Amino acid sequence: MAELDRIEARLLESRARARAWDELRTRHANVSAIACESAAAHAEGMEKYQRWQVERSRRLEAQLARAIDAKQEIGSKRWARHGALPTAGN
Repeated sequence: MAELDRIEARLLESRARARAWDELRTRHANVSAIACESAAAHAEGMEKYQRWQVERSRRLEAQLARAIDAKQEIGSKRWARHGALPTAGN
C-alpha cells in the first residue's frame, strides 16, 4: 500500500508541476502580447516625435533665414543712406 501512495504522490506532484508550467506558458504569452502592443505604440510615438522635430527644424531654419535676410536688408539700407557701400575694411 505504501508503494501505491508513493506512486499517487508522484503523479499528483507531476500534474501540479505540469499545471504550473502551463500557467507560466499562458502568462508568458499574455505578457509577450502586451509587450508587443506597448512596443508598437512606443515606436509610433517615436515616429510622430521625429516628424515633429523635423518640421520644427524646418520652421526654425526658415525663421532664421528670414531674420538674416531682414538684417542684411537693413544693413544695405543703412549703407545706402550714408552714400557708401560696405567693404571688407569698413
